[in-house]
Amino acid sequence: MSDAYLFVSYKQAADPSRLAAYGALAVRAIEQFGGTVIARAEPGHIYEAGQSELTVLVRFNSVDEAAALYDSSTYREALAALGSGASRDVRIIPAL
Repeated sequence: MSDAYLFVSYKQAADPSRLAAYGALAVRAIEQFGGTVIARAEPGHIYEAGQSELTVLVRFNSVDEAAALYDSSTYREALAALGSGASRDVRIIPAL
């Protein structure tokens, strides 16, 4: 099994109160599914067609574990707290 990464890019500014509620629930869900938050920040540098947006990178032991998190009822609770508070691009990427 190789590692996998959950990559989340916030395309529209997130409502701060909804983002805080989502974050508290999401971190618990991520830990429950064996994930580790590697980075959560706006870019230090932007190149080519990049955007200045909040980006989160989470490491998992496998693509299946990352997908299990996203599909779980625990994570769905976090998403419900976020509601329409943000527009995001979410991807699961296998490590090399």
